[in-house]
Amino acid sequence: MARRVLMCVVVLGAAGCGVRGELPAGVTCSRWIQASGDAALAQALAAATSGTCVVAQSGKYQQALTVPAGVALVGEAGGAVELSGSGDASSVVSLGPRAVLAGVKVSAAAAGFGVSAGGQGARLFGVSVSGGRKVGVIFWCEEDCRSDEFSEVVDSTVSGASVGLMTRGVRVRVKNGAVSKNQSTSLRAGFGVVAEAGAVLELDGTSVDENDDVGVLIEGAGATEASLTNVSVRANRSRGVWAQGLTGTAAAPRLRLVNATLERNVLAGFGARGSTGIVVTGGRIAGTVVGPAQADGLGQPVMVGDGLGVFSGTGELRVEGVALEANQRAQALVDSATAGVVFAPTVSVTAGAALGVVVQRTSAQVEAVNVTRPAPGAELAVSAPALALPTR
Repeated sequence: MARRVLMCVVVLGAAGCGVRGELPAGVTCSRWIQASGDAALAQALAAATSGTCVVAQSGKYQQALTVPAGVALVGEAGGAVELSGSGDASSVVSLGPRAVLAGVKVSAAAAGFGVSAGGQGARLFGVSVSGGRKVGVIFWCEEDCRSDEFSEVVDSTVSGASVGLMTRGVRVRVKNGAVSKNQSTSLRAGFGVVAEAGAVLELDGTSVDENDDVGVLIEGAGATEASLTNVSVRANRSRGVWAQGLTGTAAAPRLRLVNATLERNVLAGFGARGSTGIVVTGGRIAGTVVGPAQADGLGQPVMVGDGLGVFSGTGELRVEGVALEANQRAQALVDSATAGVVFAPTVSVTAGAALGVVVQRTSAQVEAVNVTRPAPGAELAVSAPALALPTR
């Protein structure tokens, strides 16, 4: 239930206490401060203490802002608040521990980051972030942050950045919203969502669409974990969901996909290399488009486009209740896998003119029905690179 203000304090050029607004569930304020104009808003934030809501009145703000620990920066209800930072700002908005950003638009055309936080329960509600030369929304921790409370991104959108949303070592929940149309400007850009270095990522009901490179990239070093529930990963110009170096087990998986829809991505709908401990349950992987990629061990690009790929020592992976449909080359490709790869009888494979489940260069038993095993020398070309991670 949204909460209304308990107290209003007018400072720094505010015209009155008419603005009340609504806060997301779980956010409370001991007092409200209204501010209008760059200097006033920066001063209000600097003076605010934990439990205070600072209300930015409708308008454009062109100064980089820091929201202190426990403080909420809230856009005026019914207004249009745009934060763009200064021309040389590292981040348009920097959030302290348990700080909140709600109901604003962040335009980071010139800044490195739209919104940055170190974790520890920072939260975004109803925020629109566009641009960011490096990352639209970034959570970054150099220490062991796995005991910190979850940070949250709720009902928010991120687009037009070099990388949309990234968490390094921080526990982050993303609920609803979209991470889309992030743009490639280098070899390590154009990703939608990235989790690395011991992060714990939960995506629920989120769309990750039309990014220039991989939709969701999960790097396993540091015991990174991820769960993707009811997500839509569509029309990314490279792999839809890609996992590398995960270190889980069948009993304690590091990655779960539950009722995910992965459609019309290029090269692979879902793929994993050098990973163990993955469960894919329900959902649909369909329409993966063939595209050129650097093949493992070959010096020139080849055309690949498979629904689900299991590569380079990946094992302890279970797929159940998933529809594999109309992927252009193969519905699933298992290459150089280890033990524990299981396609349960509840997996539906609709290949049409394409291949079904292909298993090659794999001595371990793969549990699946209607498997094709190419003869030696006739195997499908494989592209399963260890993708380079974006840097801060």
